[in-house]
Amino acid sequence: MAQTIQAFIWTVIAGLTMVIGGVVAASGKKTSDNLLSVIMGFSAGLLIYISFMELLPESLEYMEQTLERHVGYMIMIAAFLAGIAIVALINRFSPCPCELHEHDDNCTCKEHNHNASGLYKAGFASMIAISLHNLPEGFAIFSSTLHNASVGLSLVLAVALHNVPEGLAIAMPVYKATGNKAKAVLMSLYAGLCTPVGAIIGMLVFGSEINPLTMGIVFAVIAGTMVFVALSELYPSAMHHGKKGTAMCSVVAGMIFMALVMLVMNHHH
Repeated sequence: MAQTIQAFIWTVIAGLTMVIGGVVAASGKKTSDNLLSVIMGFSAGLLIYISFMELLPESLEYMEQTLERHVGYMIMIAAFLAGIAIVALINRFSPCPCELHEHDDNCTCKEHNHNASGLYKAGFASMIAISLHNLPEGFAIFSSTLHNASVGLSLVLAVALHNVPEGLAIAMPVYKATGNKAKAVLMSLYAGLCTPVGAIIGMLVFGSEINPLTMGIVFAVIAGTMVFVALSELYPSAMHHGKKGTAMCSVVAGMIFMALVMLVMNHHH
């Protein structure tokens, strides 16, 4: 029971770090488009690196505990694509993020040419997508902690580190569009709270015993949602609000930062 409580508390802590990004975004007097581009690009780099260099290899390791490698690999790919499909469907029915589709003839948003409206919709779409991937993230932190506290702590740190720029990526465009600090922070809080909610759902559905196959699928689905958010939401927005070179350098910087963080964490384990 004590370990279960600890696991849940860690998911709450990991989720609330997203509010830090929201508060930082709302405290700024004026946000330049270039800074917005850097924040979103950096966040995209974090998500891409974590997905391909940490979560997918981890997923395959879990798969191989119960399945042959080629079978586990196929299931991992299917789960990865499922994660992409889930977020794609969510985005399909969310408000049109105009800022991510400049001059898109298929855009049905009546206020397409209004920069403030587009920024708000971009922030809202990012919140929906990030909230979705926070659900399995919370489940992963919770279940990992039950299996191995040190692995759980590593995942908490990794999630916390990328949650801060994600909170910025949600709150900054919303604050810039509306000037409403409370709304910007609350939207980042909502996304963050989906992390412990994911843990609760996992607890109710699977209890404390989660098999390796389930863990492998969860990690692969998380990777799919993160890659989709990075490539369809954050990176295009970074490109739109800043210079192409700045956006790309920010993505690379995010990858390097996450690589160094994981290097230090792996060194201590």
